[in-house]
Amino acid sequence: MNHDSAKVEYDNVQTCCRVELKDKCHELDTPCTACTDVDISSYTTPTLYWIDWTLGGKCVQNCNPSNGIHCRGDIPSWEVAYTDLSKCCQNYCWNQASPCEGCTYVPY
Repeated sequence: MNHDSAKVEYDNVQTCCRVELKDKCHELDTPCTACTDVDISSYTTPTLYWIDWTLGGKCVQNCNPSNGIHCRGDIPSWEVAYTDLSKCCQNYCWNQASPCEGCTYVPY
């Protein structure tokens, strides 16, 4: 993201919609058609992981929560996002192969 006094640039349309137009996109899987004129028909949300401290520090995935306990929706803006489950689990599984059973409910 580039904070210029004249405009703000976001890395992707999903972040733009989530930050600037969250009142228009109430679904977990933003962007939505109400928030952009960009063709989003082929847009896919990248798979990301982060540590959910409400689950005792387990690594979770950014998928629809109805898909299971490992799916927690959008990543909170204050959390660190990982593109790889093993990297998310590294601190948890420091003395074992990663990912380890104790670090996540995400199937691997």
